[in-house]
Amino acid sequence: LATATISDTIILDTTAPSWTMAVSGGAAVVATRQVTVDSTVTDLAAIQMRIDPGTGAYGGWFAYAASVATMLPSGDATYTLRAEYRDAAGNTLALSDDVRLDTTAPAVSIVPAPAVPDGGGGWYVTTPTVTLSAGEPAALTWAWDVPAGPFTAYTGAIDGLAGAHILYARATDLAGNVGTASLALAVDAVAPVTSASGVPGGWSSAPVTVTLSAVDATSGVAWTRYRIGAGADETYTVPFAVSAEGTTTVWFRSADVAGNLETTGSVDVRVDTVAPTGTMAVAGGAAAVDAVSVSVDSTVTDLTAIEMRVDPGTGSFGSWFAYASAVTTSLPSGDGTKTVRAEYRDLAGNVATLTDTVLLDTTAPSGTMVLAGGAAYTATVSVSVDSTVTDATALEMRVDPGTGSFGSWFPYAATVTTSLPSGDGTKTVRAEYRDALGHVTTLTDTVGLDTTAPSTTPSGIPGGWSSAAVTVTLSATDAGAGVAWTRYRIGAGAVETYTVPFPVSAEGTTTVW
Repeated sequence: LATATISDTIILDTTAPSWTMAVSGGAAVVATRQVTVDSTVTDLAAIQMRIDPGTGAYGGWFAYAASVATMLPSGDATYTLRAEYRDAAGNTLALSDDVRLDTTAPAVSIVPAPAVPDGGGGWYVTTPTVTLSAGEPAALTWAWDVPAGPFTAYTGAIDGLAGAHILYARATDLAGNVGTASLALAVDAVAPVTSASGVPGGWSSAPVTVTLSAVDATSGVAWTRYRIGAGADETYTVPFAVSAEGTTTVWFRSADVAGNLETTGSVDVRVDTVAPTGTMAVAGGAAAVDAVSVSVDSTVTDLTAIEMRVDPGTGSFGSWFAYASAVTTSLPSGDGTKTVRAEYRDLAGNVATLTDTVLLDTTAPSGTMVLAGGAAYTATVSVSVDSTVTDATALEMRVDPGTGSFGSWFPYAATVTTSLPSGDGTKTVRAEYRDALGHVTTLTDTVGLDTTAPSTTPSGIPGGWSSAAVTVTLSATDAGAGVAWTRYRIGAGAVETYTVPFPVSAEGTTTVW
């Protein structure tokens, strides 16, 4: 008996597939209608699946795939997507996931505080704080001036802005939709800075031209105004001159377009166009001096401090030094008139020159003096004092007529009369000559005072009559000046100068004189 063995295999599957399923990888929100249904489903047998994309109706069955694309219904909303999985034994598995369709970009709001510029020309003068917001949960970022970023994550109010900028804001919602906004902001919280130029650091000998320069790096300078001293405010357009003598304060300030007002600044302008004025005298105004060291005495004034220098008569000035009302200088040697110059210079450079002359006289008067024209004797007590005395200055004189005491001083004269002390004899007369500086020269001369006439005695004459011619001898004596001459006359004859005895021979009586 022949036999045959026949066999068959069948799979017993009483277990449904195991699973996971999520929409678009588990996203809660998507920005496009096209999504993926991502699932991991396993079974002993082949699997089929079908999808309800949120419409409430499944599509047809198709071979299982781990990720399949489907299309959400139109319109932003939250949708429930369902997927069914079926194995060969007819076991089924139903899975679902919710996803929100969001195709609308967030509305980004940029809100500055203050809300509107508080300065001029659209500028803020107070630094604003800027707040960003979106109408839905979103990641906010921002950037200055560059639309494409890089962007900075928004964590709170934005501040610290200076200058003119554009703030770009971006909000990215959970679906990845990006909303953008921008706002131009101009912030100038800093006042302009104004500087003055053309003003010397010290004094000027001419009017000063002042130039004002204002700088504002943000909104720009709107205007610059100034005031000269106590004058009216002026709007600056071009450089201006300050010509008032003395110190003048120029006040100035500027405002920018945003309205920031600068604190008033100032500069002192010092103008002195007038040279120092006053007087100068050498040695207190003396006409003459007896030493080369003299004082230069001056009273000189000016708006500013003064310095001075002196030419003592050499023709060359010394160095400048601080002004003093009395300074000492040395005249060049050698008696004579010296011209001293002093220059006075103020801080502006103005110079005044003052001049004085003085006579340098270091020598006592000189000359000669004689009595009675140089006579050895005088017969009278009244005699002349004859002198030739010179000096660089005016002279005065006084006389000691021989008494040992001088009389009073009186103006010099070439010939003056004095009275010798009585009593014949030699008289010593002194005359002193004094110049204007007190130099004294004493000159002396002697003269014999002889007020007694000579005595002449005839001899050789008999007491009676003579029978022959008589020879007469004359003998003259003088105890003072001595006999100068003896003269005689015989009768009515001529006067003769006696030299030798002479005869008298006429008959009769003859008188001899």
